[in-house]
Amino acid sequence: MTMRILIGYDGSESADAALYDLRRAGLPREVEAQIISMSDGLVNPASSIADIAGRAVTSRRVTSAIAMVREQAGRALEEAKELAAKAGASVRSSFPDWQVHAVGLAGSPSTELINKADEWKADLVVVGSQGRSALGRFILGSVSKKVVTDSHHSVRVGRATVMQNGDLPPKIMIGVDGSPEAEHAVRAVGTRVWPDGTEVRIIAIDDGTSPTRISGVLPTVSSSNEKVSGRRA
Repeated sequence: MTMRILIGYDGSESADAALYDLRRAGLPREVEAQIISMSDGLVNPASSIADIAGRAVTSRRVTSAIAMVREQAGRALEEAKELAAKAGASVRSSFPDWQVHAVGLAGSPSTELINKADEWKADLVVVGSQGRSALGRFILGSVSKKVVTDSHHSVRVGRATVMQNGDLPPKIMIGVDGSPEAEHAVRAVGTRVWPDGTEVRIIAIDDGTSPTRISGVLPTVSSSNEKVSGRRA
């Protein structure tokens, strides 16, 4: 069965790291990847609000201001399309067997990613830990946080630091508490194909409030993770 991966890309360092980190994610050969770059503002990333407001006031004509904003929005959308195409080329280079589609859209990045994942029934959503807004390229961390919190699908968050250890086998830590979600996380790791030397550490913490005993959790999750190549638990 072909895996569906939805990737949010904005050209930031974290977004590039998220693409790079996919090489270490144990993903299958049969994947349909959809890359989305969002234009989330009415202005071009190279223009500040003060600059646009100043020109609008100077013109003293509302129609001119509206036309100017529309022009800026069009440029921002074109940039989003270019970023999506760039990310698409990068993913195709790393995974030549994947089906890769890239598109630039206008709207709220977090909302569009969450809705698209639901609509497309994505198996995995990929985002960078920190993105950039269209307003002056301010660093934002709210998009990834909202996607992780509100998405109904598994989410992988890439950080710029992962590129520092890109040549080393992955080290995976799984927190378990006996819940169905924890079991799903373990099975997700167990169904992927990892390079030799991959280490998996399963962590369960008993705080005295959980009705599930750790002694009953660990044997179950360990047995469901036997497919990990080179695993050390």
